[in-house]
Amino acid sequence: SLYSFRCLFMTFFGECNYTNGTIKESPWTICVPLILLAIGAVTSGYLLAPDIMLPYGGLLSSSIFLKPDAANIVYEVLEPYRNGSGVILSAFSHAPFWLTIAGFLSAFYAYVLNKEFPDFLAKKFSLIYRILTAKFGFDIFNDWFFVRGIKLLSSSFYKIGDQLIIDKTLVNGSAKEVLGLSGILRRLQTGYLYHYTLAMVVGLAFLVLTSIFILK
Repeated sequence: SLYSFRCLFMTFFGECNYTNGTIKESPWTICVPLILLAIGAVTSGYLLAPDIMLPYGGLLSSSIFLKPDAANIVYEVLEPYRNGSGVILSAFSHAPFWLTIAGFLSAFYAYVLNKEFPDFLAKKFSLIYRILTAKFGFDIFNDWFFVRGIKLLSSSFYKIGDQLIIDKTLVNGSAKEVLGLSGILRRLQTGYLYHYTLAMVVGLAFLVLTSIFILK
């Protein structure tokens, strides 16, 4: 509540701090549909909200399945709110409503009536202010541990998996092996007939000896 009303008051109340151009209101083609949507939301909420959560016969009964005991409990809980006025009047007896009012009044005082009050609190409770602005250190820890850790892990995967294994070993490595083997085989291709005859004789002798040892 405090944060929401703070945004409201700082945006639409007081002097304009925007100096980079002219602020214009949205055209009627945007304002009118938004107004109609707001009216429809309030009206439908007032008329349909009491029955929307009923386990049997409610608007969501086809998608909500409860055991009979649980359904009876839901009926007992929803009984005071079976009409729109009951829902509205019940808000006055619950803490969230008054906390919302307190947030509204605090934001109105701090950002409309006395704009120096937030700076006064920040200086008066500097330690608490620093803790809150640092979000209790959770963002610092998340950035140091998770973000930095994921960056280091991804960098390691990139250097080892992508560069070393894939690029240097599989892609470039296989190309180097083919180049080296082709260089050796190229030396055997001399073009002399007696070299080819010698290779054939050696190969035939190897096959004969292998056959003898296998059949022996």
